[in-house]
Amino acid sequence: ERSRGLGDVYKRQVYSWPSVNPCQVDQELVALSYSDSDFFEVRLVNAYGFDALEYLVFAEGTDNACAPQLQINADGEWDALGEETIGERRAAYAAAVAGGIAEQAATFAQAWAPGGVWNGALADPPSGAYETVQVAVDEVLRAMFYVDRVLKDAKLARPAGILGCTADICLDGIEAPLSRRSGEAALANLEGFSRLYHGGSDPAAHDGFDDILRDAGEGVLADEITADIDAAIVALSAIDEPFADALSADPAALDAAHAAVVELTDDLKGDFPAVLALNIPSEAAGDAD
Repeated sequence: ERSRGLGDVYKRQVYSWPSVNPCQVDQELVALSYSDSDFFEVRLVNAYGFDALEYLVFAEGTDNACAPQLQINADGEWDALGEETIGERRAAYAAAVAGGIAEQAATFAQAWAPGGVWNGALADPPSGAYETVQVAVDEVLRAMFYVDRVLKDAKLARPAGILGCTADICLDGIEAPLSRRSGEAALANLEGFSRLYHGGSDPAAHDGFDDILRDAGEGVLADEITADIDAAIVALSAIDEPFADALSADPAALDAAHAAVVELTDDLKGDFPAVLALNIPSEAAGDAD
């Protein structure tokens, strides 16, 4: 699982965005497969992760997301359920998904707690998944690049029409469109990045990359990255409405936040890894903002 990167092995068990498949969820609802004992083992994460849960909880009306030619529509299976049964099955399916996510969360917590597999892998790399401290720290850096590959490009640039979008804006690229929590999700990514960089929620109380930089005589760089994290959080916090609403009112609504995150990701690709002799992940090599 090491090739997946730090934490990827867990994320892919509870969250599939931007790969979502609401039609698959509707098909599983018709088949009642969410009640099968092996459902979480034999289905893809987009049928039982947070994306599926959002769809089940927040979808309005009784329409499904499948094409007319698919069996649940062509054979009348969906229509035969009726409004009441659809509501009951959505609730039951959502409960099953929430229970599965809770079980995975407990597994995650155990893995990262003292004595857990991932805690040990970083505390004593040669005894776990990584051969050396260098390899382990490179994996932490790889995890930090989530703000580059996903937050900057997928969550901000594409909806704002900056990257991968041929229109002024691309609302179909927004995360959490039904629950309308795109902004909160983006902020959580930055807060997670801050914890990785500072070693915890309180920079003064934890040892992190900022302390390593200071020990290397790079206090100015350490402060610059901290300032860039704070500025990106401020810029995202200034968007006080769901991304879809903000962009519909002003196509440039995400531009300042995107620019602030670019400043931060430039640190990730510049002096920060160079000073600490870290290796930029291959998937980020050659990336241009």
